[in-house]
Amino acid sequence: SSSFSSSSSSSSFLNQNNPSSSSLSNLMSELDVEDQSIEGHSSVVGYSASDRLLQAVQGQRDRFRKEVNRKEGELAIAKNISDQLNENAKQLRSENLTLFKKVRYLTNHQNQ
Repeated sequence: SSSFSSSSSSSSFLNQNNPSSSSLSNLMSELDVEDQSIEGHSSVVGYSASDRLLQAVQGQRDRFRKEVNRKEGELAIAKNISDQLNENAKQLRSENLTLFKKVRYLTNHQNQ
């Protein structure tokens, strides 16, 4: 997959040999791109509709990346807690077994 470093190269890509330019204009009209301002820009004067659409998609991508990073952090914390709880349960089982053996020993020797 290709990555574009500037909006001008991206818009030229969108305009070159694009058999579905009507699809792009349909998408932009469905998203009502012409009438919306782009997050982080006070004015969209000088930006073509395809540049604004690209910026909107890039903004969405960046928000999703942030969300993925946040979720991965939460997952790491949850995994750490799970590992600690499993270790604690293992230790408690071992202690329980030891106590059970002691109770059995004392019970057997009290009856004698």
